[in-house]
Amino acid sequence: MPRLVLISDTHGRHDRLNLPDGDILVHAGDALRRGHGQEALAFGRWMAQQPHEHKVYVPGNHDEALQDGFVRTALRAMGLHVLKDHGADVAGLRFYGSPWTPQFGDWAFMLPDAHLACIFDRIP
Repeated sequence: MPRLVLISDTHGRHDRLNLPDGDILVHAGDALRRGHGQEALAFGRWMAQQPHEHKVYVPGNHDEALQDGFVRTALRAMGLHVLKDHGADVAGLRFYGSPWTPQFGDWAFMLPDAHLACIFDRIP
């Protein structure tokens, strides 16, 4: 069984972490502080450099740059599994990621409840 290392809500402070060994590093959202593209690319480089064989990232409401397909593509090119409403098979495990949350301000990946039901109904 693969060993998982699970983190979230690092808000730009990921480089301060002392991560344990593992096979799959999962960041479950809010990696960024301000959510800009350059900050997202710097995070991607950091994550790609971690010793874990596989990296999975589901954006959160602070990760505004990940609403842009170009940034997601750039992070995928760095070797990250960036999950925005889709899944990935990683080391024999199935992951599915969806960044959407109910509307509560002016953050990324937020929709009214009626729209969320349609998105969440598509989760396998």
